[in-house]
Formats: sequence, C-alpha cells, structure tokens
Amino acid sequence: MERFIVGRQFLVVLVVFVSQLMSSAIPEIQLWGLNKETTEIFLNSGIALMVVTIVLGQLTAQLNAANCMLDFINNYFMLYFVAYLSLLIEFSGLLHSVYLVQMIFAKVAGQPTESDENPRTLLQRIFFWLRILFSLAVLGFAFAVTISALFQGKTTMWSSVPEPVSVVLFFLLMCFVGMLEGMQIALFAVVNIPSEELEKHSMAAYNNCQLTFRDENLQSFLIGRQICVTICTFVIARITTLDVEIGVDDNIFGVSDGLQSFFNTGLLGAVITTIVSSLAWRIIGSSFPIAFLSNPLIGLIIRLCLLLEASGVCSSAWVLARYHKPLVGYQPDEVYLEGLDPHSAEPVTNRDKDIDRFVTVVRFSYSLALLLFCVVLVMACMLTQQTKVTEGGLHPAIAVVIFWLLIVFLAMAEGGQGCLVGLSHVNPHKYTESHPRTWKNMTVVHSGDNMQRFIIGRQFLVMVVVFLSQYLTEPTSDLSVFGLPKFVLNFFLTSGLALILTTIILGQLTAQVNAATCMLDFINNYFMLYFVTYLSLAIEFS
Repeated sequence: MERFIVGRQFLVVLVVFVSQLMSSAIPEIQLWGLNKETTEIFLNSGIALMVVTIVLGQLTAQLNAANCMLDFINNYFMLYFVAYLSLLIEFSGLLHSVYLVQMIFAKVAGQPTESDENPRTLLQRIFFWLRILFSLAVLGFAFAVTISALFQGKTTMWSSVPEPVSVVLFFLLMCFVGMLEGMQIALFAVVNIPSEELEKHSMAAYNNCQLTFRDENLQSFLIGRQICVTICTFVIARITTLDVEIGVDDNIFGVSDGLQSFFNTGLLGAVITTIVSSLAWRIIGSSFPIAFLSNPLIGLIIRLCLLLEASGVCSSAWVLARYHKPLVGYQPDEVYLEGLDPHSAEPVTNRDKDIDRFVTVVRFSYSLALLLFCVVLVMACMLTQQTKVTEGGLHPAIAVVIFWLLIVFLAMAEGGQGCLVGLSHVNPHKYTESHPRTWKNMTVVHSGDNMQRFIIGRQFLVMVVVFLSQYLTEPTSDLSVFGLPKFVLNFFLTSGLALILTTIILGQLTAQVNAATCMLDFINNYFMLYFVTYLSLAIEFS
C-alpha cells in the first residue's frame, strides 16, 4: 500500500505537469473573437485548465468513489494503468529518497518503522539503498537544473514575474502544498484521539480539529483542500517546466539537444514536487500529527479551504457525480456487503433532489431562452426583407401573418389528432352540452371510415405547413441580423435550426402537451372543426 501511494502520487503530479504543458496557450492567443482580458484570465493564467482538471479529473471521481468503492475500482483500467503502473514507478527507485526522510523522522520521533513484510535480505538491502542513492542524485540534479533555469528565465513562468520572485514563489508554494498534504494525514491520525487528551497536548491542535470535524466541515475541507493543492501544483508546474527553444537558446548546463528536450517535458519538476512538496510532508504529518496541527497557519489554511468550497466554484462536481453514478451503474457498497436494495436513478439524498430541481430549472430556462432567440431571429429576418420570399416582393407583414397562421394551424392539427383518438372511448353524452363543438368534431370524424380519411388529409396538411414555413423563412445569402457573427447566423438561420425549434416547440409540442390532458377543451372551437377536421376530409376527398 505504501509503495502504491508513492507511485500514484508521482503519476498524479505528472498528469498535472503534462496537462499544463499540453494546454499552455501561446501569448497572443485569439479564440472565438474573445477579448484579450478574457483569454488572459481563463487561458493564459491556466484557470480554465485548473477548473476542468479539478472538477472532471478529481472531485467528480472522489465523490462517487467515497461510497461506491467496490464498483469504482472493479475494472481493468484501475488494475493495469493505476495499481500496477504505480507499483512499477515506485519500484524504479525514482522516489526512494522519500524513504530516507521517513527513516529520519521515525528515528527523531522514536517510532519504529513498521512493515508487513519479512526483513530484507542482504541483497534486498543493497538494492534498496542503491535506489535511495539514485533517487537522491536525481532529486539533486532536478533541483540544480530547475533553479538554474529559473534564474535564467527559461521556464514557462509568466514573463511579467521577475526571476528572483519566481524562485521564492516556487519554494513558498512547495511549502504550502506540503502543509496541505500533511494536514490531511495529520487530521486522520488524530481523529480517534479523545478531545480531552488532545486539548491537554495542544489547544491549537484541538481548536483546528474542532473546526474541521464540526458538522459537514470535513467533507467541505477535503474538497477545498483538493482545489488548493491542484491550483498550487499547476502554478508549480508553470514555474518549473523548462521552456528552452532547441537550437536557439543555450541549453541548461550545455547538455545535448535531446536531453534538453527531455528537460522541457517537466519531468524534473514533477519529481521535485512529488518528493519535496507532497510525500515528505505526509511523512512529517504522520510522524508528528499533533505538533503539525499546532502550527498557527493550519487554522488559516482550514478556513481558506472551507471558503473555497463554499464559493461553489467547483460545485459542478456534485452535479456531474449525481448523473455519472447511474450512467455507469455504480451502487453503494452497502448494496453488495449488506444486501440492501439497489439504487435506481431516482434521487436519494437531499443534495440529489436539489440537483435534480436545479437541472430541471436550467433545462426549462435555457430552452425558453433558446426559443425566444430563435423566434426573434426568424421574425427579424422576415421583417428586414432578408428572406427570399420578401426579397422577391411579398410584403414582410403579410409573410409574418401567414407564418403565424401556419404555426397555429399546425398546433391545432397536432394536438387535435390526439384528442380525436383519445376521446373515442368516452361516452359523447357526457360532453354534448358542455362542449358542443367537441361533440361535432367527434361525430364527424368517427362517422364511418372518416377517421382514416381525416388522418390521411391531416398528414398532408402538416407536410404542407412545414414546407410553406421553410419557404417563407428561407434566408438570403447576404444575411445580416443584429450585427451577429456570421457563424451564428449560419448556425441558426441558414441551417434552418431556428425555424425547426420554433416549429417543434410552438407548433407541435406545446399543443400536444396541453391536448394530452385537456382534450375536451382543446378541440371545442370552430377553427378545429372547419380548418382542420373539414379541411382534412376535403383534402382526402380530392
């Protein structure tokens, strides 16, 4: 388990470094016409990448893994690309210097180094210490290369930051990340110590524990801590990833171009970050948990983590976790271990219910906004004579009136058919007096084989309405509406998407939804009788 943690931590840091390297934007980036301030805030600063990584790559998985452990790791990807790969990384000896730190602090604390394995043989001890020496050599060389590059300004650090400030910031961030890593271990190490005993040892550690374990603060702290760690790791990656242009700049220490290309990958920074700002501090936190939590800065860091979680900047992880779980079929561990009934896709916790309500509101809101936008676009296109029909001489006002009459007809035809079918088994005497026009529609359509005739004629009329709507709203090639970008106009108007959404929502779905439960009222009008029922039968008769 210890080997897995060491190897996994390096892989996590490496993923962050590689992600930062692959997505680092060029200084003069131009995207979708966004202004320079926006691209600076979200892309050049790395905020967009940080949020994506934290929400999609960490918090969503952690939230579901917290109570669906059995299902979460029940796959070959976890076995081969996480478990085995982590053990392989540890076996390489790249990170073995952390074991030297562990032995030193165990000696200082007077604690034996515990192991579940048999004592090492002579050959195993030699191999172990050789890997420690190798790891120390790699770590020292990585520091030398990184510090040299920092002082020469040859890293991906923002150009506006002076080189000495970058070096100071590098060490400060490593200490801050280290404290965040050690805090987590120290808090779990003292969780079972009685409050009275903890209070006797250190009032500061007692107060910090009371703050962390109060109500749901622990979960909030862990989320905020994860956000802090990832943000700082991304900044460290930017500080330590070398940016030497091969063949143009002087290589660090005069190494070959091939070796310099390897340095530019950021692997050296990943080694430093894993050992110095993560694993070493975890060992300190586990060796001296009470002393670690007595640090006056710990209380401030806990509050910062709680504040970050409360800000909601990464709360989208809860929404993604809510729908990711049923999508992949995760079940709580109690279902398998205690025989509880499996969970369905229905919400279980109050948070799930809140998320479902929120998502429903969002769906309705954006659909309504999209509909209004589409209607405005279509009407503006017609009224400004930028359709082929109005350009050809038809008055825009007449075109608009015809269009909306077609939509109304389509709504009555779509909803009316369901009513005529749905009321077929209802005794007509129950609504003869209250809904005379409904009774007339039903009498006409259900006389002989008229229902079949009605369906045939109505279907043709629906097709005619769709074709005429498209004919009336087809835009000209030199379209210009509200100064919108060309790609927006092409997407919504030239493609016909705006007309399609308007027709589906206003001309079909709205009517069908209401007609499904208000059949008697829906067809109790002369429009349905004369312009849908009789006209459909006339079309079929032709």
